[in-house]
Amino acid sequence: MTYVEFFDKDDVKNIGSCLVHVPDQVVLIGANRSVMLEAADRYARILSEHGYPDVAFFVEVMDASRHPAESRMSAILDRLEQIVVQYPDCVFDLTGGDELCLAAIGMLSERYPAAHIQMHRMSISGGSLIDCDMDGQVVSETDCLSLTAAQQILLYGGAVNERETPAWDMTDPEFLADIERMWDVCRFSRAWNAQIAALGIMEELSQNTDGGLTTSASCAELKQRDSDIFIRGVLDELQSERLLTYSLTDDVITVTYKNEAVKRCLTKAGQVLEMKVYKTALEAKRDTGERIYNDVRNGLCIDWDGAFHDEMSSVCDTENEIDVVMMYGLIPIFVSCKNGHVDVSELYKLQTVAARFGGELVKKILVAPALSEDTSVSALFFKQRAEDMNIAIVKENLYHADVAQWRKIVSSFWK
Repeated sequence: MTYVEFFDKDDVKNIGSCLVHVPDQVVLIGANRSVMLEAADRYARILSEHGYPDVAFFVEVMDASRHPAESRMSAILDRLEQIVVQYPDCVFDLTGGDELCLAAIGMLSERYPAAHIQMHRMSISGGSLIDCDMDGQVVSETDCLSLTAAQQILLYGGAVNERETPAWDMTDPEFLADIERMWDVCRFSRAWNAQIAALGIMEELSQNTDGGLTTSASCAELKQRDSDIFIRGVLDELQSERLLTYSLTDDVITVTYKNEAVKRCLTKAGQVLEMKVYKTALEAKRDTGERIYNDVRNGLCIDWDGAFHDEMSSVCDTENEIDVVMMYGLIPIFVSCKNGHVDVSELYKLQTVAARFGGELVKKILVAPALSEDTSVSALFFKQRAEDMNIAIVKENLYHADVAQWRKIVSSFWK
């Protein structure tokens, strides 16, 4: 079987049908050969990762804009006739492409009824192929149509920089419990952000280490960095939860962390909120026990052109980090997590990355608990700007939500 795809600017429309029912080969029809060849290579890699390494991709150039307006339809029909002859087992996918091409294939079908030209379109959100050659029958559907977060980025021409993307052991029950302990301290402490910032600065000024878990720094040096050194309430709570121990002697503060994972969470601003969202998304399940999100990643570092350059290269990598990325089948959810004040620039960062790598199905979520009860003029302006950009802000006060409420909220991010 050969799929004929009218090349669309939204890449998922060019490969979605292949993920539902894998063909032997795919023909991409469009105006720009080089763009289609690059895309075909990415699509082939994704299908190979799904277990189908032998699907062949071909490109056919069809640029109706080169013809006068009055003869464009005729030129498209002539080209489509050639493709039908060249690929007699072809099925035209009507998911993507412009209106002129879609109208032309309909005219071709009426002109040659004996050819029984096969057509279908894909319901991307529903994961099914719908027959379009007169009977309207659903010819194929699947419950396993999905992409990973890395495949989503690859689909749109980027790549995940795994070296810069944090790895967490989310199968360790002790660490999962530690995430909840850290969140419980974080959500009830107004001084949390200041203390975490101070712990991060301590890492930069560290005088000695013990396997990387013990950090000491001079209080005088911390003061020079305008850092709140010693917020007893936060540190006492963390110590009572056995997440760290600390001491202050001879103008030197020393902190020893429980383990490397906890240390990473407590020395980067906003990391604990990210971990709470990340953990909740991983644990979100349907009534059947199946996970709602087929893939979830934290701190996904995205290289925009998919080509990594070393430090000696004259070309600099353009990269962005997304706090949490979830995949619901073919629907990507890009989540920005901000604990405390949120600048409007965060909306534009999320918008830019989602527009580049999300496609038409993308969901954009801002998790900013402090905004939930903020009724100031600036907050109202911020919320309106987010709404205008189609960015959903979690409305519930997550500082007071229990585990069940968290799961209910995060489970609906894809809707």
